[in-house]
Amino acid sequence: MSKIAPQVIQRLPEDVVNRIAAGEVIQRPSSALKELIENSLDAGSTSISVLVKEGGHKLLQVQDNGHGVREADLGILCERHTTSKLKSFEDLEGIGTLGFRGEALASISFVSHLTVTTMTPDAAHALKATYRDGVLDPEGASPCAGVKGTTISVEDLFYNVTTRKRALRSSSEEYSRILEVVGRYALLKTGVSFSCKKHSDKRLDVHTLCSNSRLDNIRAIFGPSVAKQLLPFEMNVKGFADASASVDTPAAADAMEEDDQVAFSVEGYVSSPNYGSKKTIFVLFINDRLVGCPLLERACKKVYEALLSKTEKPFIFFDLHLPAKHVDVNTHPTKQEVSFLHTEEVVNAIQSALEAKLITSNNSRTFYTQTRLPGAPEPSEEDHAGGEADPKQKQLAYKFVRTNSNNRAGGLDAYLRPAPSPCSQPDPDEDDPCTPGVDVTGERRASQPPPTQGDTQDAAEAGPSSKSQRASQRQRRSFPMCELTSVQELLAEVDKASSQDLVDMFRQHTYVGVADHRGLALMQYKTRLYLVRISSVCQELLYQQVLRRFQHFAIFSISNPPCVKELMLVMLDAQEAVGGWTPEDGSKEEISELARQLLIQKGPMMKEYFGITITDEGRLAALPVVLEHIVPDLERLPEFVHSLTQEVDWESEKECFQTAARVIAKFYSLEADLPCDAADIGHLGSQESASEAVRKQRYEWNVQHVLFPAARIMLKPRARFATDGTLYQVACLEQLYKVFERC
Repeated sequence: MSKIAPQVIQRLPEDVVNRIAAGEVIQRPSSALKELIENSLDAGSTSISVLVKEGGHKLLQVQDNGHGVREADLGILCERHTTSKLKSFEDLEGIGTLGFRGEALASISFVSHLTVTTMTPDAAHALKATYRDGVLDPEGASPCAGVKGTTISVEDLFYNVTTRKRALRSSSEEYSRILEVVGRYALLKTGVSFSCKKHSDKRLDVHTLCSNSRLDNIRAIFGPSVAKQLLPFEMNVKGFADASASVDTPAAADAMEEDDQVAFSVEGYVSSPNYGSKKTIFVLFINDRLVGCPLLERACKKVYEALLSKTEKPFIFFDLHLPAKHVDVNTHPTKQEVSFLHTEEVVNAIQSALEAKLITSNNSRTFYTQTRLPGAPEPSEEDHAGGEADPKQKQLAYKFVRTNSNNRAGGLDAYLRPAPSPCSQPDPDEDDPCTPGVDVTGERRASQPPPTQGDTQDAAEAGPSSKSQRASQRQRRSFPMCELTSVQELLAEVDKASSQDLVDMFRQHTYVGVADHRGLALMQYKTRLYLVRISSVCQELLYQQVLRRFQHFAIFSISNPPCVKELMLVMLDAQEAVGGWTPEDGSKEEISELARQLLIQKGPMMKEYFGITITDEGRLAALPVVLEHIVPDLERLPEFVHSLTQEVDWESEKECFQTAARVIAKFYSLEADLPCDAADIGHLGSQESASEAVRKQRYEWNVQHVLFPAARIMLKPRARFATDGTLYQVACLEQLYKVFERC
């Protein structure tokens, strides 16, 4: 049996090593252009012009007006690892330039014919130098006419790498990639003029001015149809602790290093839900570097999936800035990726802010329909039902969802007809029992009297584009994002505690109706029917809304402001009746006076942050609009005032905001406390019976037309809802099919 002798290990020739390395850095004309543009920006250029011939294969020329290259440096300009931007490896921790390895020009010179024409501000003339394989032409640099700056011409790219040259796409496709690179840097550098054109054309394919705004550049590059559908996006996180950092004691927390603090800022533009393209445009700069971040891109796409159809894709541009010491720029040969600390926390924060931005800005949606052409056949019933013509593709009966949120047949009220009753025609002169003595001020009214049963029936017959949808659209209002770290942390905790499965359930549910007097409602999701505890969902939605509208509440005033002290006395009397207060707790008068003084002291803060107005005399003058159409029951004001004094932690900022938001949410929450059925209402007196019937009808209307439409758009349900009784599955179509063998 013959033995195979081991191969000899030998050192590769220097030119082979250089050519292999060049192939890693310069993969196509657009990657060479990226390196050249970054060099121009590092040189302080305010004007960069790109000239292309045959997709960059024959010629790729970049001209700038930067500070140029000194004559003494031309000899080593294209040698590997020669740079003016880095002196030691430690400098990478705070590197502020785009280039740092000193490989770009060397790599280009190994796979092309490279010519550099440069002139410094104090030079009398320009210098022209030619390079091959990283070495200056033996004749050296020759004087020539020129202007301040540098012009680099790359000719015959990959002339000596035939495999790479054959693998490249067509000239038109490579030119499209070049335009893409130029356009993306034009979005970032608004103070720099960019232009790009083909060698044989007079028309510029990209042209931006130094005076242009970022939106102007987007309009110039992507077109006005894109620019008009964009929303400005901005957030600034000044620093919060990384959840993964271990802090055992307060002293350790004080000693936490800067590396354990999450800090970043983002500026950019994102498309509104009305925008939809066939291809996702995701442009990301991290510390001015054009890079990719698949984790962030997937997170942003996930937000848009709930708002756009499967064929519509978003536009996203982010200019992300992180502390330089948090970013490792030396992770990819072409610098297309960087690594940074706290990646998951940064991505989650941006995802949450983007979701909040889209939800609050989604005032309306525009849909386009096509008129049926004359002579075209009428659509079949199967087409209306969304079925397929191929019988093999027919959906299984026990998996077929027969209703959706736009189909009125899914609701219980679809099968009810209004009966004449005293409450069907309320007296217009009678005061609204739920809003006694309330005057509404601010941008919008806090409540509209819900329709009577007959009005609800008529509205339902009007089709899906009726009141519930209009109410949903009114919820989509834009509120500036609060920059307080405590509020941002609370919103981040909401995101962390939420469940994406439950988010999808509420966004795609079909409301069925109020189930009983105990505050339970029925909703359908796909093939399952769920009981929902209304109070839990309502309180969580209102809590999240308080945090989102922090410092930006509209208010409604109380025409006869009640005295805080008197409200506290009423609450103490009620507690005494059930044993909640005893004389040992102190005098009611003293407790009430202390409560009044506390709320007067905290009044300015409550007014600024929560829209709760306490006058200097200790009267409750105004309350916030937490959710349109939801006005709290003013009969519960004593309980609300008592909770503000007893349940709010006034010492710690974050806990104060959290507990105050919970108290407000509980006060505004829809409470059932209704008669069980019509028979119970019948036992009451005629006037009382009519009042209870109106109250019951108002409650059910708010649940159907306000709470559930708002939850569809705004609620981020907590994961515990699936286990704490808030959601309970009562039926499943697949299981019912096993019993009844039909649907």
